[in-house]
Amino acid sequence: MTRNILIVILIWCSNMYCQDTLVYTNPNSKAIQDQYLLFTKTNTFEHYVINNKLENWFGIGEYKLSDNTLDLKFGDSDRFKKTNLVEHVTVYDLPNSKNDTLIVRFYKENTIPIDGLFKFNKKTYEPDVEKGVIRISKSIFNNTENPKIEVYINNQYKEIQLKNMKILRALYLRHYDYSKTYHFESNFEKKIPIKKGDIITHSEYLKECNLNLNSLMKSFQVLDKQN
Repeated sequence: MTRNILIVILIWCSNMYCQDTLVYTNPNSKAIQDQYLLFTKTNTFEHYVINNKLENWFGIGEYKLSDNTLDLKFGDSDRFKKTNLVEHVTVYDLPNSKNDTLIVRFYKENTIPIDGLFKFNKKTYEPDVEKGVIRISKSIFNNTENPKIEVYINNQYKEIQLKNMKILRALYLRHYDYSKTYHFESNFEKKIPIKKGDIITHSEYLKECNLNLNSLMKSFQVLDKQN
C-alpha cells in the first residue's frame, strides 16, 4: 500500500508539466493527499484525494477563482476517468549523464503475476514475471530523441511518447482498476475559502516534488528488495 502512495505522488510530479497549471493543496484536510490541479487556459480542474483509510477519490469539473474563493463545479468524473487505465511516470538523470540502459517497471492493482508488454518498432519486450522489470538497451531506439512506444498492461493499451532519451533513466508503468480502487466525485458544487499563497504555480510545485524525488526513489528500491 505504501508503494501505491509513492507511485501516485510520482505520477503527480511528472505529469504536471503545463506552464498554465496552478496547484491548490487543502491545508485543513486530514487526508494523506488532497490536491487540485487548476488548468488556467480552460478553467477546468482535476481533484485527487487519498484519505486516511487509503481510499482514492477523483473529481473533475470547472472552476472560478477570485481573491478569496475557489468555486468548483464537479462534472461526471466516473465516465471521464474510466477511459484512462494506464498511468506512467518517467525518471531522468542529471544533464550530461551517460546511461545506455532504460529500466521499465510494471505495477498493477490486485493482480499477480505481472502481465505487461512493451512494444517498439514492431518488436515486443516482456518483463520479468516476478518483479515486472525490463532492462532495455537504448540502442533499439536508433538515436530517436522522442520515440513512441506501445504499452499493454492487463489488456489495457496506451501509446507513450518518451522524451530526452539521453538522460531518461526509468519508466514506471501502472495499471489502475478504477472500478475497484477509485471513488468518484460528480455533479455537485463546492466553495473553498482561500488566502494569498494557498495556490501556487506549476513551477513552484515541481520544485517541491524534485526535493522529494530522491527519497521516493530510495523507497522504491527498499520495497523492491523486500519483495
